[in-house]
Amino acid sequence: MLKKKFSILFCLLCCTIQLHASACTLFAATGESFVEGGGTLVAKNRDEKAAHQELKVVHPNNGYTYYGLFSGKTATFNAAGINEKGLFVAMSTAGSIPTAERKTYPIYKDADGQRTNKHLLAHYASVDEVLASQEDLWHEPVNYIIADNTKVAYVEVAPDHTHAVKVQENGVLYHTNHYIEPETIAFNKKIGISSATRYNRIEELMTKHDGPFTFDDFITISEDQHDGPTCSIYRLGTSPTGTSTLASFIVYLPPTGSPVIYVKYRAEANEQGHERITGKEELVNLLE
Repeated sequence: MLKKKFSILFCLLCCTIQLHASACTLFAATGESFVEGGGTLVAKNRDEKAAHQELKVVHPNNGYTYYGLFSGKTATFNAAGINEKGLFVAMSTAGSIPTAERKTYPIYKDADGQRTNKHLLAHYASVDEVLASQEDLWHEPVNYIIADNTKVAYVEVAPDHTHAVKVQENGVLYHTNHYIEPETIAFNKKIGISSATRYNRIEELMTKHDGPFTFDDFITISEDQHDGPTCSIYRLGTSPTGTSTLASFIVYLPPTGSPVIYVKYRAEANEQGHERITGKEELVNLLE
């Protein structure tokens, strides 16, 4: 009851705080008790202003092949992806840091000019490898989620170049666009009502679910419109040019065998209501 009252007060407080346009919802479940058949389920709902998006396979000159969702005029920004080794990587903006301030922080780029998410997909095979890395990977204020078939983790990157990590091997994780870990929570400057509302909703859906999650459960969660056009996990937005959900990228990483991928996405800005759906496809077939 106390937790419920706190959540209500928190949402009321956020109603007086700036609503940030950029937003994403990340969620995952892992372990036999939480995923039907074992392994890991992980997803990202991408919320942004409508723009070109495409799915493609990347063959780095040096590194692992990976499949992902890319956006921008030349489709170079990777929003989510999974590599041939079964490592999933996605990210969400730390929207509780004002945009102008976020843009002042340096962005990590490797020797090939790739940002952190692309670098991870090209050069790491597991969550353990990423977390054990001695590379200086964590720069700009971003929340990353990384997953393999045995565990999932999120990494909150703070403005002072520090980071907080939470790992789950038999349970659930979820995140939106503000800091929630004790080490980073003080860095929140303006928590948007959308981020707060989506966080409360995804927490409810992930912690009050009856029994292990199925792939179809994750698809249903990704389409949740419980909190209206601007604050739902699947956001319809309030105008054709405004922020809305542009994609759902969902992956099942089984204990053995090829990962399975489902993507619902808007390839072009004018395709709202006519999103493309890949169906459930095995990664091994997509990389051929």
